[in-house]
Amino acid sequence: MFNKIFYIIKRSSNKGKYTLKQEKGFSLVEVIVATVIISTITLVLVSGTVTAVNVLKINMAKTVSSAVASEKLELIKCMNYEDIEPGVDSDDWV
Repeated sequence: MFNKIFYIIKRSSNKGKYTLKQEKGFSLVEVIVATVIISTITLVLVSGTVTAVNVLKINMAKTVSSAVASEKLELIKCMNYEDIEPGVDSDDWV
């Protein structure tokens, strides 16, 4: 019922009278415009998703490195001062 589109045309045989003509389907221009719009929206959504995934990976690496550093600092805080030894190759502590 609602899928039929009507448009008004002026017939040359009936001077000044307008009639309704039924148009079925879509024109090629309408299909191309719809495809371009849908493609643009899809491209924006996909690029946004890729950006979000990359940011998520970076933040996950930052969170893991922060947790490891905090854990090592807490272990050092719990140790006695005499038990803390520098690394084997480090001459900065000597």
